[in-house]
Amino acid sequence: MKNTIRLFLLLAFASVKAQVTYPSTDFASVGDTFLVSHATNGLALYDFTLTGANYSWDFSSLQATTQETISYVDPATTGFKTTWCFLNGYFFNCNSQFSNAFNLASPVSDGLELQGYGLTDLTAHYKVTSSSLQAKMLGANITVNDLTVPLTVDYSDADEIYDFPITYNTTFTHTAAFTLDLNSFGVPLQYASASTRTNVVEGWGSLVTPYATFTNVLKMKTTLVTDYTITTTQGVTPVSRTTVTYKWFDPSKGIPVLEVTGDLVNDVWIPTDITYIDNPQCLDPVALFGYFPITPTIDATTQSAVVSFINASVNYDQYSWQFPDGTTSAAQTPEFTFDCPGTYDVTLTITNTFCDPDLTDTLTLPVVVTDPENVYTNEVLVEGNVLTAVRFHSRHDLPMVHLRRRDDSGCEFEYPDRSRKWQLFRPTHDKWLCQHVGLLHPTIRCG
Repeated sequence: MKNTIRLFLLLAFASVKAQVTYPSTDFASVGDTFLVSHATNGLALYDFTLTGANYSWDFSSLQATTQETISYVDPATTGFKTTWCFLNGYFFNCNSQFSNAFNLASPVSDGLELQGYGLTDLTAHYKVTSSSLQAKMLGANITVNDLTVPLTVDYSDADEIYDFPITYNTTFTHTAAFTLDLNSFGVPLQYASASTRTNVVEGWGSLVTPYATFTNVLKMKTTLVTDYTITTTQGVTPVSRTTVTYKWFDPSKGIPVLEVTGDLVNDVWIPTDITYIDNPQCLDPVALFGYFPITPTIDATTQSAVVSFINASVNYDQYSWQFPDGTTSAAQTPEFTFDCPGTYDVTLTITNTFCDPDLTDTLTLPVVVTDPENVYTNEVLVEGNVLTAVRFHSRHDLPMVHLRRRDDSGCEFEYPDRSRKWQLFRPTHDKWLCQHVGLLHPTIRCG
């Protein structure tokens, strides 16, 4: 009889533990931030596929290589509301329509490259309800012809990431689709994505990570099959990819406390990255950045080249940019305008102040600005205050001219035969004259 009672109590206790659920109210909300560590080394030492009821997972020996902060914000503050309302025709009820459509947002990437074109400030916009978390819109900034403009892309089929509440031994499958068409921006690129997401809550139990021990977690396996189609002037390129992700949820945290992602190649799963909630670590900062466009050129209309810079560094909490003219920026994705062709150095300095003493890393990259339309001439001679240039515009050679700087808005010029008096011109096609002469000394900025 005692054994029967003991068995009954054990079964009852197991049943109680198995009832852990993860409702939508446990998921992240506006204002939440989570510091996570990434581990990419030694992943083959672990078997992340093991699972079951009342299972114990121990990944306490993971070693962090990088850290980042995941944040969730109010969609109305991302900067894409006006564009979204305009594209959807919500001219008089923008606020209400936007609020009904989205109630959570999170930065996805500071920048990414698509076939040589760059998008910055990529932000996912979600709708969280008691029954699901749906990704419904992507917002980003794109720079075309020296002009940076926001764009939004609605999912034609919303990506239902989770069904709530998350409970053990449940399975959900959903499809998603969206198309990013940049042809209207003068960029011959269309990117279409269609995916099928299957979530299987296949285990529950306890989990140990380098951060903490979680006594009651749910384990989910997500299989995401995505078919991409990239259309450019070179044709159509189809790409198919299958990723498998294992996630462990604890009701006390707004995101998975541990997440392992990898690609499924020839039916073999290869883990490539582990993310887990963690405390700040003293990790070596590594400075890294890129810029778009990859081959900046002088625009004939603006007579300049606008370049967007993307901070891809890791393990830092302070950073600063230094540009060729001596100016600095504390923006995450700053822009800089180059007025002349040439090769310029741009420097990014990052610091991890959690370390004692602070650890710093610096990266300097050359930015090559070209002038394929010959906006600026290379045939320039400066002698004192006199500039001689050969440039063809409207089939007329530009004669020798005398110039003097008037103010920042333009230059005055005089023909050598004194047939015309000093006249003021604004920087249009003749902007290069001021730039060549500078402050009336033979310092040539262009050419």
